Amino acid sequence: MILWQNEAGTIIRPAHEDDAWAIAAIHDHYVNETLATLDKHGKSPSLWEDDINMGPPFFVAEHDGKVLGFVTYAGPYCSGEGDRPSAEVILYLAEEARGQGLGRGLMQVLEKAALRKGGEVMTASISSANLEAIAFYAALGYGETGRQPRVARKFGQRLDLVLMQKAL
Repeated sequence: MILWQNEAGTIIRPAHEDDAWAIAAIHDHYVNETLATLDKHGKSPSLWEDDINMGPPFFVAEHDGKVLGFVTYAGPYCSGEGDRPSAEVILYLAEEARGQGLGRGLMQVLEKAALRKGGEVMTASISSANLEAIAFYAALGYGETGRQPRVARKFGQRLDLVLMQKAL
């Protein structure tokens, strides 16, 4: 089922178990080689399969059979019953897919899915080193709601966690 398509023929569709290896590879790049995420450990393809099968909506961007990015959410943002209408975005693009509008397309599809499931607020927790992501979310209408100074250390650097959110 195609949910979005651009002029180049890249599509966004629901993720399938077969996508787990590509999803793990995309995520692992950011974990192992960048400060864009505070994650220090990747997830195995089998754990990504579990997320695809049992978790919230999960979508991939694909071009000519190659997965170029993915989006899902972890939710609710906090564990209390009163926090159920909120969820935290998880979005990653392959390096070669950046700057093509795929992140925006993935977010449009995810936000629509969240609304259908009763979501009211989407949140994003972003490494302070990831200035592109902060600008990306701001352009989508997310506002900074807080900053947790020096809560992480990665590759020998102290990093803040930038908190952003958007009402759907």
